[in-house]
Amino acid sequence: MDHSESETQAERATNQLQSAASTGVTAWIDTQAEIFDHVDNVARRWIDRRREALDATRRSLDQLRQCENVGDLVHIQQDWFAGSMRRAFADLSDLTAATLGASKTAVWRVEKASQSMASDIAQAGHEAAQATSGEIETLTRRAKRESDAE
Repeated sequence: MDHSESETQAERATNQLQSAASTGVTAWIDTQAEIFDHVDNVARRWIDRRREALDATRRSLDQLRQCENVGDLVHIQQDWFAGSMRRAFADLSDLTAATLGASKTAVWRVEKASQSMASDIAQAGHEAAQATSGEIETLTRRAKRESDAE
């Protein structure tokens, strides 16, 4: 193996390492973007439920002002409370789903990136070993020629 082949293999090894680093960074950025999108959707739904809660409270207060008996008052209060509980459970459900979904996505992307990076790094190691072997061969031949010339 001559010097130019060793340089080519060293370049391939460098390219493989750059590819591995790029894969990891790309996976991290993609995961962050996906998590941000998911959090944005969850936050929008939460804000919608907060608006709904304010509207429900306003309606309930208006109804309570017009209430003529205790039975109606209890019914209005129970409806308001049931709506509040439904929204609270929806908040908890969204938060749980968002947390699990983000975790699954992150783990899947990290696993995929790790496999790709491991492959790229192994290939780079192979290329570097071949380049080093070729460089050692070249140096050995050169030393032998110099030794024979003396």
